[in-house]
Amino acid sequence: MHEGSCTGALHFENGPVRKSLYFDSGKIVACASSAPREQLGHFLIGRGLITEFELGKALELQDESGLMLGAILVSIGSLTEAALRKLLVRQCTEIVYDLLTWTDGAFSYEDRESLPRGLVPGDINVGPVLLQGVKRFEEWMRIRDRIPTLRAIPVSIKDLGEGETDPVNARILQLVDDRRSVEEIWLESRASEFSLYSALVGALERGELKLAVPPPAAPVEPPGIPPFRMVSVVDLLDCAAVAGDDGDRDLAERYLAAARSLGGGDDRVLERITSDRRQAPWEDPEERFRSYVPKLARRPEEFIRIDLTPHQSFLLARIDGSTSVDELLEISPMSSEELEDAITQLVAAGHIVL
Repeated sequence: MHEGSCTGALHFENGPVRKSLYFDSGKIVACASSAPREQLGHFLIGRGLITEFELGKALELQDESGLMLGAILVSIGSLTEAALRKLLVRQCTEIVYDLLTWTDGAFSYEDRESLPRGLVPGDINVGPVLLQGVKRFEEWMRIRDRIPTLRAIPVSIKDLGEGETDPVNARILQLVDDRRSVEEIWLESRASEFSLYSALVGALERGELKLAVPPPAAPVEPPGIPPFRMVSVVDLLDCAAVAGDDGDRDLAERYLAAARSLGGGDDRVLERITSDRRQAPWEDPEERFRSYVPKLARRPEEFIRIDLTPHQSFLLARIDGSTSVDELLEISPMSSEELEDAITQLVAAGHIVL
């Protein structure tokens, strides 16, 4: 493709992850990835260039203005324009490097596909990127088995990373506190899997830390707990309508009574909702879920004695009673499925309420 000076887009899919490389005359001009860690906000957090708070504020401004995230971060002084352009090139090369570690997936090429709105064009020579990517792949093959499980806990035995110049490696090693597991460090750092292993294995080989491997953990939730789903007045009215259509008048009345109770006992609430339903479709359940605000159902000190997954711990540290599920998703390196599963488990265990 490079030698042929092609212009178009290569799309790759591996499970839920989709990545795209955009070419112009054989050069990579932009990249996109659905993986949260590889998106610009988390990429910048992983390098210590912005905070979660700055990312959250920038995303709020993006919702209001429709501007690109990078332009907003420049406008609020988090980055200079020159630094942003260099970082976008770096972000793109990291997406390519990760692609070279894939052993499965599918791809397609769209000739002359134009660059989507929101992607800032760059100029990346394919040859040097592929050469460095192959070197990283060989290093990945060497180090990937040095950490036996993500549950392992890195324990420092001397000063970590003295003289470390790579900001990603430095951030990863700063998160080693003899309590966090490898997976928890991975979540907090927003690093790629390669960067995580590279930093920790490097410290292992320098004799700066050792790995404590805990015994297998018991299941976090007993099998058979159904997925959590909030019930609203809208849900109950919908069920009443279905029961009425089926001719089950008693069941329909029970649903209506429950809806009336949940609506504060005021029939005007039900009339307004029914009227709104006639004028517009029901709200999407997934969108409704994302609007909920999680709140702690226990005192913070109680969680010290509770066995939690890394995803659950990450979320609990950020649940403040005012941040919605959607806002948590925006500042989290987890996928929407991982975040929804973690919240469902926390609600089912009685740790939080929505």
